[in-house]
Amino acid sequence: MVKVLCIEDEEALRHDIVEELVDAGYETAEARDGAEGLRAILAHKPDLVLCDITMPGMTGLELLERLRNDHPECDAIPFLFLSALAGRKDIVAGRELGADDYLTKPVDYEILLATLRSRLGQVQRLDRLHKEDIAKLRESILRMLPHELRTPLNHILGYSEMIDSEMFGPLGHPNYKEYAHLIHASGSRLLGIVEDVLTLLDVSTGELVLHPGDCDLADMVQACIAGVRDFAEQSETKLYWKAENNDCTLYTDCALLKRAVDVVVLNAVKFSGPNAKIEVLIRDLDGGAKWEIRIRDNGPGIAEDELERVMEPFTQGGGRDDRMTRTHEGTGLGLPLSKALTETLRGDFQLISAKGKGTTVIMTMPHLK
Repeated sequence: MVKVLCIEDEEALRHDIVEELVDAGYETAEARDGAEGLRAILAHKPDLVLCDITMPGMTGLELLERLRNDHPECDAIPFLFLSALAGRKDIVAGRELGADDYLTKPVDYEILLATLRSRLGQVQRLDRLHKEDIAKLRESILRMLPHELRTPLNHILGYSEMIDSEMFGPLGHPNYKEYAHLIHASGSRLLGIVEDVLTLLDVSTGELVLHPGDCDLADMVQACIAGVRDFAEQSETKLYWKAENNDCTLYTDCALLKRAVDVVVLNAVKFSGPNAKIEVLIRDLDGGAKWEIRIRDNGPGIAEDELERVMEPFTQGGGRDDRMTRTHEGTGLGLPLSKALTETLRGDFQLISAKGKGTTVIMTMPHLK
């Protein structure tokens, strides 16, 4: 709800204005003078300020000057002056300080509400344009940077493979071979991040091309588990999978679906902690019209107030016992990427978790035919 702060030393008038604002659907706050109004602005960050000019102590002009000079974080808040005595000099002074409009006493409430709607609408339009500009800049950077990274990364991977395989003879000290292996692993991880960013961009712009075909979900899930088995063994994590049907064929883009499942399984291994148990269940719905892939772990879970945040790209929540941000590297692309791919394949992605109760991801996938 939009919040309007009314700063007016005449109590009866202030109450009348507030009553009109409340009837019009605004949330309100009140202040009796400039000093109290300044404190209210800093405390409540209203969406608009309606302020008398002539007040005891700090005047409206002095308040606006303090606000503009000392608190630039409030510059975007529309500031409307209300006065019966404002002459040309006061109006010019207020405009130079950044006042957005003037209203006169006695108050015409229809004009007051129309002015408020106009000013608030202007702020919303400017805010929308600003967000659009930021989004375009972000997309431009994200599209340029990954492509620029690909070529040097491929060189790093290729040359490190040659060194690791000792293509031109022994390296000498065994540490060199180990270092070449670590360089290749790090380069592979970075290339994976680049590919994830590009995939998310393609999904967001509708440019991701699908290649549907018959996908054996059992084979696909086994491949996902095999890909993280070595990592899971390091933390003694137990991986299980089960299919309720012998025939688990889904017509979809199997490569994209595998990527969606891969990141969820990897997340489960990374964040469930030692000696965890991770289960992947495949079952058909509606006589095979849809298939459900359910990935469940018994890790520390995600706090309720973090669930929405962890689904935002480049964000990692602290809900999993802070291990998501402290002991594991990552970009925060995993769950958002999995959800984006699932929905691109016309599926439904559901994240269920609670602090101390583990995490379950349910992917409900239809045939693409």
